[in-house]
Amino acid sequence: IERVGQVLNVSLDGVRRYTATNNLVAQLASCVLSSHFFDSTSQIDNFQFSGVSENFSNANSPNWKFYYEIHPVGVASLSVNGIGTPTQARWNAVASAIYGGITNGVMFLGPSGVTGDRLGNVIAQFTRPLSGDFVMQFELSKILKGESSLFIL
Repeated sequence: IERVGQVLNVSLDGVRRYTATNNLVAQLASCVLSSHFFDSTSQIDNFQFSGVSENFSNANSPNWKFYYEIHPVGVASLSVNGIGTPTQARWNAVASAIYGGITNGVMFLGPSGVTGDRLGNVIAQFTRPLSGDFVMQFELSKILKGESSLFIL
């Protein structure tokens, strides 16, 4: 991921996949990685931001904050198929399975719930500000297969 002025480029394995050019690009101030959809786990390693490496050697890295979102009990979801109206038992099962953090030198995002349930969402916020031009690189792998998505917001 590279920002130069008002141009944002996103590449995968060295191939440019997306380019955005508008005045909003220069206003990007932070980065959030988000992984959701039940029994899949994403792993982030070799993170670099403008030449500074994050080797994830510290489980309490000051560069990252982790959050969990779980759909509320008794509230029907109109946007995500398969959630329906969560019960307290479903919510408790997801809350006991959800995980995001730094362990053994890598960042884990997930599982974000239990098999077959889409209630959970793991969020990792990069706490350093994204100011000026920058290059951000990292390796992403899925270590538990399942339906999942990784969003960079």
